[in-house]
Amino acid sequence: MPLIERSEAQQLLNSHLNVISNSISSGVDEYFSMYSDEARSRHRPTTRANIIHDHIIDRAKRGFDLKSGTRHHDSRGLSLFVLDERFLLRFKKLNDDKVSRNQKTNQVQAFRQQQKVLDGIETLYNIEAGYVFNELEQGIQSIFLVCPNGRGIYWDIDLADTEKTSSVTDLFSQDNTEKTSTIFTPKRDNKIVTLNRSKEDEHKN
Repeated sequence: MPLIERSEAQQLLNSHLNVISNSISSGVDEYFSMYSDEARSRHRPTTRANIIHDHIIDRAKRGFDLKSGTRHHDSRGLSLFVLDERFLLRFKKLNDDKVSRNQKTNQVQAFRQQQKVLDGIETLYNIEAGYVFNELEQGIQSIFLVCPNGRGIYWDIDLADTEKTSSVTDLFSQDNTEKTSTIFTPKRDNKIVTLNRSKEDEHKN
Protein backbone atom coordinates (compact mmCIF):
# COMPACT_ATOMS: atom_id res chain seq x y z
CA MET A 1 0.00 0.00 0.00
CA PRO A 2 1.37 3.50 -0.80
CA LEU A 3 2.59 5.61 2.11
CA ILE A 4 0.53 8.55 3.30
CA GLU A 5 2.18 11.95 3.59
CA ARG A 6 2.74 13.45 7.04
CA SER A 7 0.60 16.56 6.50
CA GLU A 8 -2.37 14.56 5.24
CA ALA A 9 -2.10 12.04 8.07
CA GLN A 10 -1.92 14.76 10.71
CA GLN A 11 -5.01 16.45 9.30
CA LEU A 12 -7.01 13.22 9.17
CA LEU A 13 -5.90 12.13 12.65
CA ASN A 14 -6.30 15.51 14.30
CA SER A 15 -9.38 14.54 16.32
CA HIS A 16 -7.60 11.47 17.72
CA LEU A 17 -4.28 13.01 18.76
CA ASN A 18 -5.37 14.05 22.23
CA VAL A 19 -6.61 10.54 23.09
CA ILE A 20 -3.40 9.01 21.73
CA SER A 21 -1.13 11.35 23.69
CA ASN A 22 -3.13 11.07 26.91
CA SER A 23 -3.25 7.28 26.71
CA ILE A 24 0.53 7.14 26.58
CA SER A 25 1.26 9.75 29.24
CA SER A 26 -1.37 8.35 31.62
CA GLY A 27 -0.26 4.76 31.06
CA VAL A 28 3.37 5.58 31.85
CA ASP A 29 2.36 7.70 34.84
CA GLU A 30 0.36 4.80 36.23
CA TYR A 31 3.37 2.52 36.10
CA PHE A 32 5.51 4.88 38.17
CA SER A 33 2.72 5.70 40.64
CA MET A 34 1.21 2.23 41.15
CA TYR A 35 4.44 0.26 41.59
CA SER A 36 6.91 1.00 44.38
CA ASP A 37 10.59 1.63 43.74
CA GLU A 38 11.31 -1.82 45.13
CA ALA A 39 8.79 -3.49 42.83
CA ARG A 40 10.06 -1.61 39.78
CA SER A 41 13.65 -2.60 40.57
CA ARG A 42 12.62 -6.23 40.04
CA HIS A 43 11.22 -5.57 36.57
CA ARG A 44 13.43 -6.33 33.62
CA PRO A 45 13.23 -3.77 30.76
CA THR A 46 10.99 -6.13 28.77
CA THR A 47 8.72 -6.69 31.77
CA ARG A 48 8.47 -2.96 32.38
CA ALA A 49 7.65 -2.26 28.74
CA ASN A 50 4.93 -4.94 28.75
CA ILE A 51 3.33 -3.60 31.93
CA ILE A 52 3.36 -0.03 30.61
CA HIS A 53 1.91 -1.26 27.32
CA ASP A 54 -1.01 -2.91 29.15
CA HIS A 55 -1.74 0.33 31.01
CA ILE A 56 -1.60 2.34 27.78
CA ILE A 57 -3.95 -0.06 25.98
CA ASP A 58 -6.41 0.10 28.88
CA ARG A 59 -6.37 3.89 28.74
CA ALA A 60 -6.74 3.91 24.95
CA LYS A 61 -9.71 1.55 25.05
CA ARG A 62 -11.50 3.87 27.45
CA GLY A 63 -10.50 7.01 25.57
CA PHE A 64 -11.51 5.73 22.14
CA ASP A 65 -14.79 4.38 23.56
CA LEU A 66 -15.81 8.03 23.84
CA LYS A 67 -15.28 8.58 20.13
CA SER A 68 -17.10 7.25 17.09
CA GLY A 69 -15.24 5.66 14.21
CA THR A 70 -12.80 3.65 16.34
CA ARG A 71 -12.61 0.03 17.42
CA HIS A 72 -10.11 -2.32 19.01
CA HIS A 73 -8.78 -5.64 17.70
CA ASP A 74 -6.50 -8.27 19.24
CA SER A 75 -4.73 -9.98 16.39
CA ARG A 76 -2.36 -12.83 17.30
CA GLY A 77 -0.67 -10.89 20.07
CA LEU A 78 -0.96 -7.43 18.51
CA SER A 79 -3.32 -4.93 20.13
CA LEU A 80 -4.58 -2.71 17.30
CA PHE A 81 -6.99 0.20 16.94
CA VAL A 82 -8.86 0.95 13.71
CA LEU A 83 -9.37 4.70 13.30
CA ASP A 84 -11.98 5.98 10.87
CA GLU A 85 -11.48 2.94 8.61
CA ARG A 86 -8.24 4.57 7.38
CA PHE A 87 -5.56 3.89 9.96
CA LEU A 88 -4.39 0.90 11.95
CA LEU A 89 -2.71 2.08 15.15
CA ARG A 90 -0.56 0.28 17.67
CA PHE A 91 1.27 1.56 20.75
CA LYS A 92 4.97 0.84 21.33
CA LYS A 93 8.03 1.95 23.26
CA LEU A 94 10.43 3.69 20.84
CA ASN A 95 14.19 3.96 20.81
CA ASP A 96 16.10 7.21 20.26
CA ASP A 97 15.61 6.81 16.50
CA LYS A 98 11.82 6.63 17.07
CA VAL A 99 11.76 3.01 15.91
CA SER A 100 9.94 0.28 17.83
CA ARG A 101 11.71 -2.92 18.75
CA ASN A 102 9.87 -6.18 18.24
CA GLN A 103 10.26 -9.86 17.85
CA LYS A 104 10.48 -10.20 14.10
CA THR A 105 7.28 -12.12 13.50
CA ASN A 106 5.70 -12.18 10.06
CA GLN A 107 2.79 -10.13 11.38
CA VAL A 108 5.04 -7.41 12.80
CA GLN A 109 7.09 -7.28 9.61
CA ALA A 110 3.90 -6.96 7.56
CA PHE A 111 2.71 -4.13 9.79
CA ARG A 112 5.98 -2.23 9.50
CA GLN A 113 6.07 -2.76 5.73
CA GLN A 114 2.58 -1.26 5.39
CA GLN A 115 1.05 -4.57 4.39
CA LYS A 116 -2.35 -5.99 5.28
CA VAL A 117 -2.60 -7.23 8.88
CA LEU A 118 -6.33 -7.61 9.61
CA ASP A 119 -8.51 -9.83 7.43
CA GLY A 120 -11.52 -8.10 5.94
CA ILE A 121 -10.05 -4.60 6.29
CA GLU A 122 -8.26 -3.41 3.17
CA THR A 123 -7.67 0.34 3.08
CA LEU A 124 -5.53 1.09 6.13
CA TYR A 125 -2.30 2.94 6.78
CA ASN A 126 -0.27 1.36 9.58
CA ILE A 127 0.96 3.85 12.21
CA GLU A 128 2.61 3.59 15.62
CA ALA A 129 2.26 5.83 18.66
CA GLY A 130 5.07 5.58 21.16
CA TYR A 131 7.15 7.17 23.87
CA VAL A 132 10.85 7.76 24.33
CA PHE A 133 12.15 7.60 27.90
CA ASN A 134 14.37 10.31 29.35
CA GLU A 135 18.04 9.58 29.97
CA LEU A 136 17.43 8.10 33.44
CA GLU A 137 14.40 6.15 32.18
CA GLN A 138 12.29 7.59 34.98
CA GLY A 139 9.75 9.35 32.79
CA ILE A 140 8.82 10.36 29.25
CA GLN A 141 11.07 12.55 27.18
CA SER A 142 8.89 12.60 24.04
CA ILE A 143 5.70 11.16 22.57
CA PHE A 144 5.61 10.52 18.84
CA LEU A 145 3.24 9.29 16.16
CA VAL A 146 5.28 7.60 13.43
CA CYS A 147 4.70 5.99 10.08
CA PRO A 148 6.82 2.80 9.96
CA ASN A 149 8.51 1.96 6.69
CA GLY A 150 10.32 -1.35 6.93
CA ARG A 151 13.24 -1.03 9.34
CA GLY A 152 12.90 2.74 9.55
CA ILE A 153 10.18 5.38 9.58
CA TYR A 154 8.74 7.54 6.82
CA TRP A 155 7.78 10.46 9.07
CA ASP A 156 7.10 11.34 12.68
CA ILE A 157 4.82 13.76 14.48
CA ASP A 158 5.96 15.09 17.86
CA LEU A 159 2.67 15.14 19.76
CA ALA A 160 4.05 17.62 22.28
CA ASP A 161 4.50 20.10 19.42
CA THR A 162 0.96 19.85 18.09
CA GLU A 163 -1.44 22.60 19.02
CA LYS A 164 -3.89 20.20 20.63
CA THR A 165 -1.38 18.55 22.94
CA SER A 166 1.05 21.31 23.89
CA SER A 167 -0.86 21.54 27.17
CA VAL A 168 -2.40 18.12 27.71
CA THR A 169 -5.64 17.73 29.62
CA ASP A 170 -6.02 14.34 31.27
CA LEU A 171 -9.09 12.74 29.75
CA PHE A 172 -9.23 10.36 32.70
CA SER A 173 -9.04 12.94 35.50
CA GLN A 174 -12.14 11.52 37.19
CA ASP A 175 -10.19 8.40 38.15
CA ASN A 176 -9.36 8.14 41.84
CA THR A 177 -6.07 6.38 41.17
CA GLU A 178 -3.16 8.45 42.45
CA LYS A 179 -0.81 9.22 39.60
CA THR A 180 2.04 11.46 38.63
CA SER A 181 1.48 14.64 36.69
CA THR A 182 3.03 14.83 33.24
CA ILE A 183 4.02 18.36 32.36
CA PHE A 184 5.14 19.65 28.97
CA THR A 185 7.44 22.65 29.41
CA PRO A 186 9.09 24.73 26.68
CA LYS A 187 12.88 24.97 26.69
CA ARG A 188 14.90 27.92 25.41
CA ASP A 189 15.16 26.29 22.01
CA ASN A 190 11.34 26.15 21.94
CA LYS A 191 11.30 22.36 21.99
CA ILE A 192 8.94 20.70 24.41
CA VAL A 193 10.03 18.01 26.81
CA THR A 194 8.19 16.02 29.41
CA LEU A 195 8.81 16.27 33.11
CA ASN A 196 7.28 13.75 35.47
CA ARG A 197 6.62 14.81 39.02
CA SER A 198 4.81 12.73 41.62
CA LYS A 199 2.18 14.11 43.96
CA GLU A 200 4.51 13.32 46.86
CA ASP A 201 7.17 15.54 45.27
CA GLU A 202 4.62 18.30 44.77
CA HIS A 203 3.77 18.31 48.47
CA LYS A 204 7.45 18.72 49.32
CA ASN A 205 7.66 21.97 47.38
